[in-house]
This record gives sequence, C-alpha cells and structure tokens, in this order.
Amino acid sequence: MLAEQLFLIVSLRRVGSEIHRADQYSRETMTKNGNGRIHRFDSIADETPTEAVIRSHASLRNKRPIDLSPLADAIPCNALNALVNTGDEVTVTFTYEGTQTTVHGDGEIVIQEPA
Repeated sequence: MLAEQLFLIVSLRRVGSEIHRADQYSRETMTKNGNGRIHRFDSIADETPTEAVIRSHASLRNKRPIDLSPLADAIPCNALNALVNTGDEVTVTFTYEGTQTTVHGDGEIVIQEPA
C-alpha cells in the first residue's frame, strides 16, 4: 500500500538583479508513494546546473552554499553541466547531501528527502 507524500514546490524568480521567492507560485500537493518529501526548484537564467543544485540545497537547508559538502564529491560538475545542457528531455539523478537529487534539462531541480 502506498503512503502519503508531501510535495513542496518552491519557485525562485529573478526580479532585476535580485532573487525573490515567488510565493504566488508556491503550493503544496499530496501524493501517495511513501518515499519522503520532495522539493522542486526552478533554475534561474544564466545559472549553470551545478549552481542551481547548490542554490537549491542551500535554500532547502537554510544554509550558505559554502556550508554544504562539495558537489564534486557526489558528481563531476563539468559532466553534470554538459549532460543537462544537451536538451530538455535529459535528466540526471545522483545522491547529494543525503538526498536523491534529479536535475532536468528544462531547469527543474527535484530534491527527494528520505522518508
């Protein structure tokens, strides 16, 4: 039997040179698959996939990016950038900061925490 799972969708939007949380785009939905919390983030224009992953994890944990473990310990950063930039249909999944992190070619970052 499937358990309930919380999806928290957080959008960040660039306004001028500042980044703002766009609460009007945020919402919570429930699903039934029992794998823990899933957080969704959108990448920002001119941001590499590796920068988007680091920013998303820092935002999720309310930490500075420098306080996270090195992303290169989880996945080669150049390879991540190269793969994700090949097309919107591409997805790359890896473990980082104790979570399953998926980067989509369309700019979406999905961070799944354990149940």
